Amino acid sequence: MEAMKVIVYNSCYHDNGLEVFLKAVKDGRAIITRGWTKVVRTFGMEEGTLWVFRFFNTIDSQKHLQFSLHLYRL
Repeated sequence: MEAMKVIVYNSCYHDNGLEVFLKAVKDGRAIITRGWTKVVRTFGMEEGTLWVFRFFNTIDSQKHLQFSLHLYRL
């Protein structure tokens, strides 16, 4: 499977989101292959903090499937 684009959102970051690329691996899990470092820096993710990840599938106005990941700091 080729990598698919996912837009990452955070309620404290008021922008159009950040792009990462997700790819399925042989054991059925998925990994982020590109863009994660920018997400960590932009959202101030630090070791020892807890985050909730919420994944969405949506269809845009032109009937294209879109994937997004919403992050919430606890």
